[in-house]
Amino acid sequence: MTCSQAFHAGNSGCPHERVANGEQSVQSVDDLIVSGRAFSVSFEPLLDDSNKEHGFIRVMRDVTEAHNAHVQLLQAERLATLGQLLAGVAHDVGTPLNVI
Repeated sequence: MTCSQAFHAGNSGCPHERVANGEQSVQSVDDLIVSGRAFSVSFEPLLDDSNKEHGFIRVMRDVTEAHNAHVQLLQAERLATLGQLLAGVAHDVGTPLNVI
């Protein structure tokens, strides 16, 4: 992936330029998905001994397991909500039938 494809989605601005323009560090808002793996990306300034900036370091952490656990949790919450909705509908339909 190019920098443009990976980090310039939407109007977020280039994180590399933001770090180069003096921001201490920049954390990517969304996880970057590459070949089925999820990565958390942060950009840190590269400083010398006199605290002068000479560039940046891009740190990528593999967060695939946490990402997958989050997706599973969202799916479980959706199914639980659907189950509660269907139980309410079944109760509302069953009550008049019991009277008959």
